[in-house]
Amino acid sequence: MKTVTGNSSVIGVLIGGACIFIIVFGMKYAASTLSPILLAVVIAISVDPLINWLELKGLSSGLALLVTLIMLFLVTVRSCWITSPALVSCWRSSPRPRWHF
Repeated sequence: MKTVTGNSSVIGVLIGGACIFIIVFGMKYAASTLSPILLAVVIAISVDPLINWLELKGLSSGLALLVTLIMLFLVTVRSCWITSPALVSCWRSSPRPRWHF
C-alpha cells in the first residue's frame, strides 16, 4: 500500500477543524438544554461523597439521599436568605429608567 503523508495530514487538520466548528456551534444552539443537564451533573458529582459517607455510617441509600436533598435545600434557602438583602439594596439604589414618549 502506498500512502501520501502530506495530503493526509492536511485532510486530518481540516476534518478536525470542521468537527470542532460543528461541536461549538451545536453547543451554542443547544445551550438551553445543556445548561440544566450540566448543572445537574455538577450537583450530582458534588453530593455523591456525602451520600456515600452517610451510607457508610449505616443509613440506607434512600434515607441518605433524603438527608442529602434536605441539606441541599437548606443550603440553598440559607444562601438566598443571606444574599437577598444585598440584592434588594442594589435594586433600590439602581437608577430607574425614565420613559419619555
